[in-house]
Amino acid sequence: MKITEQDTPLSAEDIDGVEVGLDFKIPPVVRALYLESNGGRITPAVFENDTAETLLAELLPLKSSQRETVGEVYNYFARELRFIPKLFLPFANDAGGDYFFLDTSLPNGSVYLLRHDTDSLNPLIRLNLGFNEFWASLKD
Repeated sequence: MKITEQDTPLSAEDIDGVEVGLDFKIPPVVRALYLESNGGRITPAVFENDTAETLLAELLPLKSSQRETVGEVYNYFARELRFIPKLFLPFANDAGGDYFFLDTSLPNGSVYLLRHDTDSLNPLIRLNLGFNEFWASLKD
């Protein structure tokens, strides 16, 4: 996976501050990714499996003055709308404005896609992949 157009690099202390705002710990594998890349465009970007097919737009930054951040997406969906569980961490979005979340209550995490353009009573789709499996599944 290649990430371009990244925001300002983060320190471990920056990530600790984001965790305080979220009120939960970011899993080590996610922390490691954000220490390498604070958001940005993802290549390859095509995700498809039995449950969904979409084109990823970006890894959401933890901190940014120009782009929507993990904290802003979390506050909207978990705190304002109360639409996602409290331990679901938003980490990416797709070209259609849908968001990917990681269930941080599980050791390897489980990735979900929140579809806003569906008539389904439950637009939160479990992708049956852990965090690392999700990234490994992306195609050109």
